Amino acid sequence: MGLTRTQIRTLARPLSNDTDATNPFWSDTNVNVLIDNWQSDMASYLRWPRATSSPITMVLDKDDYDLPTDWLSTIRLFIYTGSTYTAKLTYKSEDDISEIDPNWRNAASGSPKHYFIANDITPAATLSRKLFINPAPDSANVKTMLHIYVKVPTAISADANVPIFPDPMHMLAVYYLAWFMNLPLRPIEAEKYRLLYVKERLRMCGEARKETEQSHIILFK
Repeated sequence: MGLTRTQIRTLARPLSNDTDATNPFWSDTNVNVLIDNWQSDMASYLRWPRATSSPITMVLDKDDYDLPTDWLSTIRLFIYTGSTYTAKLTYKSEDDISEIDPNWRNAASGSPKHYFIANDITPAATLSRKLFINPAPDSANVKTMLHIYVKVPTAISADANVPIFPDPMHMLAVYYLAWFMNLPLRPIEAEKYRLLYVKERLRMCGEARKETEQSHIILFK
């Protein structure tokens, strides 16, 4: 049986010595933020849940594109024409691309081969992250991109709700909370629960992968 948000908080408070109901060190509101952060940490580790973006229309000579609002990390990026995939872009960091071609930022447009994620600063705009492709498409390569990505899990909206992950994984949220709730005042205890969390997360991921492989459905990395 899965743990509700209330049950996760209740189990974590004794582990962090934060049981004063009238004056807790961590308010329920702040603990709820930690629970949502835990879900994002799990999503990043498991590379799940996954989503597919709406088709991204490439623009002549344009190398930066918006990321989905719920984007957490990229799994695959395809270019296709009609219903036919024509290329899969490979990830390369800006430094890696610079090693291949130090002048790549000033190079002519062509057939996109690589992608990376970077911050983008434009006048009168806030700092944001963008999907960059290299090189930018020339007139013969203005096609469509499909972005398969790990998405940020939807925040748990009510105390009676449970995390999106399988029930056996919910105790991981308790260990994660014990880790972070102990950090300000009890760093030695925090480290104990950090190690427990990392160890159990690895074990749970292995069990989930084994079950999905036996069912011929690969859900986790």
